Amino acid sequence: MPIRQYSTNSGRRELFLLVLGSIRLRDYRRFRPRHTLGLFVSSAPLLAESSWTLYYWLLNSTLSVWFSTAVPAIAR
Repeated sequence: MPIRQYSTNSGRRELFLLVLGSIRLRDYRRFRPRHTLGLFVSSAPLLAESSWTLYYWLLNSTLSVWFSTAVPAIAR
């Protein structure tokens, strides 16, 4: 799979998590149930993971070149 498809998927996932987190935060502010706060808090690590992945695919020059050219078969 090309590197651009991985970065596009990661960007879409990050955008989805931002929208989902904002909806959960809005619902928590409006209704104040504890489970909604839990859902909002659970989306934070997923957003952090997605942001970290996007950084590695797009901004880290060493790893992005390595991923696009010479990934060993065991790492695929």
